[in-house]
Amino acid sequence: MVMLCVGRAVNQSLMWLRSSDGVEVMGVEWVGVVGAMGAAMVTGLFGVLISRLRKENTEQHAANQAKLEMIAGDVVEMRDDVREVRSAQQRHLEWHAEVA
Repeated sequence: MVMLCVGRAVNQSLMWLRSSDGVEVMGVEWVGVVGAMGAAMVTGLFGVLISRLRKENTEQHAANQAKLEMIAGDVVEMRDDVREVRSAQQRHLEWHAEVA
């Protein structure tokens, strides 16, 4: 096992293991750290790309909201008109009942 110092920041905490064929292998503790950092970088990259490609169309949303409010007002008016027609029909039927 060979201990190498990589820079002052690491301060001899990075251990390299020498395998039987002479190839240096990174210690198990650092494989997890490097893997987590790589995963964070990939997910961060995708997050940035998605946020830049996302477009919110607030102008169109506002126009659609105004149209929906107009439709809601028209529905209320039609409901009132139907009630008036119903009461007029009821009065007409009562008139027929009185005449007959």
